[in-house]
Amino acid sequence: MKHLLTLLTLALLHLATPAQELWLTDFDEACQQAAAQNKHILVACLALDQSNSRRFHDRVLQTKDFAPRLCDQFVLVLLNRPFDNTGYTTFQHDAQYRRFFKKYDVNRITPEFLLLSPEHGAYARYRPTEAAKPDDTLAVIEKLRKNQFPKLQQTAAVIAEWDAADDETRWLRWDKIAKLYRDKTDDPLHLQYETAVRTGIESDPANARGRKPRGAT
Repeated sequence: MKHLLTLLTLALLHLATPAQELWLTDFDEACQQAAAQNKHILVACLALDQSNSRRFHDRVLQTKDFAPRLCDQFVLVLLNRPFDNTGYTTFQHDAQYRRFFKKYDVNRITPEFLLLSPEHGAYARYRPTEAAKPDDTLAVIEKLRKNQFPKLQQTAAVIAEWDAADDETRWLRWDKIAKLYRDKTDDPLHLQYETAVRTGIESDPANARGRKPRGAT
């Protein structure tokens, strides 16, 4: 009974909170909340000085039920990335945004969603079309959460095996990681392999084992 009352209270709070107030603009704060609440992070990357992002913001993100239906699973973050990079200096979290876009390789025309684990490992990327509707967008996000998050966990296991291995076994596993790295260039899981691939290449500066081409994308 107590659990039911808690769920009802949370639901009423979501209904009473304007949609725009459910979207954080500080990624570091979102990471702290996600860790405390054991929630995933959904980041919406927009360029609100552009008409396509503005339309998506108004017609999808700010609709009455969109954000409340995500809040049980995600901490929501909205990052405004101006199409004209000179505009960065006018925004509150300038340095933080620059770090985020570089780390998660957000360099295409927005809007774009990134789905991250509670430990902020990126596991899915979604670029909605101009015709995207709220219900369709919610369905895609939920499908990505269910299907892609287990792949992030599998990725972590592959890297842990490589990290724990010795000698030739380690480098045979590195070959597997390098192949996965090359094959996932348009997938956020690609980012998870980057450190291991770089370590392998740097361990062979003369490229005697030919790791540079195998680690190239």
